[in-house]
Formats: sequence, structure tokens, C-alpha cells
Amino acid sequence: MNNYIIADLRRILIRIPLLIAEVCLLGFLLIVILVTYNGDWNSVSFIANIRTLLQFMVVFMGLVMVIAVFADDFKTKTMQVAIGIGISRAKVILSKYIEIMVLTFINLFVMIILAFVMGGIFHANLIGEQVWELLGIFFVTWLSVISYTGLTMILIFYTQTVGLSGFVYLILSSGLVSFGIDRIFDIPALSSSHINMMTLRNVLSSFETYLAVGDFRLKLFLGILVYMLSGYLISVLVFRNRELEF
Repeated sequence: MNNYIIADLRRILIRIPLLIAEVCLLGFLLIVILVTYNGDWNSVSFIANIRTLLQFMVVFMGLVMVIAVFADDFKTKTMQVAIGIGISRAKVILSKYIEIMVLTFINLFVMIILAFVMGGIFHANLIGEQVWELLGIFFVTWLSVISYTGLTMILIFYTQTVGLSGFVYLILSSGLVSFGIDRIFDIPALSSSHINMMTLRNVLSSFETYLAVGDFRLKLFLGILVYMLSGYLISVLVFRNRELEF
């Protein structure tokens, strides 16, 4: 499985479309920093801008990762080859999930470096606590991308295509589903249950809020892991009996 992951990552990382997409994402980050900069810029406004930007990055970066990891694989049938040589379907799915984690981490790591460099150039003057807050925002962004991807994988492995799955990722990561559930539970008869606070988006938001003040809420973190694990396990169940075209 390790060789499969390494070979897959090498294939993905050298693809021109992915490199172009990554440059565009980094360019967008740079443009936002430049556009929002003014002479009175301080550490608070800097962090607020980065937080807002990364909320959009969850949508766009995650979509890029989904396309990069799955689209070419289904086209070239490398997944079928891996299964044909004896790698179980559960391990294939796990490999794809790990690839999403690694690629997202690489992208966010580069963005972290760029953000700190630009913050230094434009004198954001971050103090120690704000540095940790900024790192926490990036950490939650990483969790967000892989969590939403995990749920999207269920449809990806069921349909074995990326088109509709990419659209579903956009709906999930943009918060439309969570927004709809929140509106339903605004009804007085349902509002007291607070079930809507258990949606992935709300759990991630609450976790980030506590993390920003240095409070690592283990219960919320475990809730995020439950969503990630659920996406993987359901994907395995769905993919187990699906026919593959060799």
C-alpha cells in the first residue's frame, strides 16, 4: 500500500493542471493580503483576513484535491490495477484518504509560510498567542478539507466519477447543508434539541472558536474524527460490491 501511495503522489504532484491550480490558490492568497493591506493594518485585521480567506479555501482547495486525486485515477484505471494486484478495496480507499491529507497539508504548509512572510513584510506584528491562533486556523482548515472529502468519497466510490461528487463537495463545504439544517431547527418546537449543533460545519466552527483562545476541546475534536471515520467506513461498505471496468 505504501508503494501505491508514493507512486500516486508522484503522479499527482507532477501534473501540470494541479500545479497551475496550486499557483492560482497561492496567488489568490497573496492578492487578498495585498488588497486588504493599509497603513493601519495590525495583527487583528491580518488574522481576520486570513480566517476569511481560508473559509473560501476549504471550498476551492478541497475541490482541487478531489479532482487531482480521483479524476485521473478513474480515467487511467490505476485503481483497478491496484486491486488487481491484490490491494484490498479498503486499503485503496484508505490510500486515497491519506493522499488527500498529505496534499492538503503540503498546500496549507506553503500557505502558512507565505502568510507569515507577508505578515512580516507588512508589519502585522503578531504576538505569540496570535501565532498559535493562526496555526490553529490552518489546522482547522486542514481538518475541514479532509472531513468534507471523507463524506464526499462515499458518492465518489459509489458512482466512480468525480463530476457529481465535486458538486456535492461544493454543497457540503460551502455550508448550504448546515444552513438548511439550522433553519429547520430554528422552529420553536425543534430549537431546544440543539441537534443542529452536531453538523460537521458547526462542530468545526465551535472547535476553531475554542482553539483560538487556547482551549483544545477533545470532545469536539473526537466529533470531527467521527465524521472522518464515518466517511471512510461507509465508502468501504459502498465500494465493496461495486463492479469495476478493467
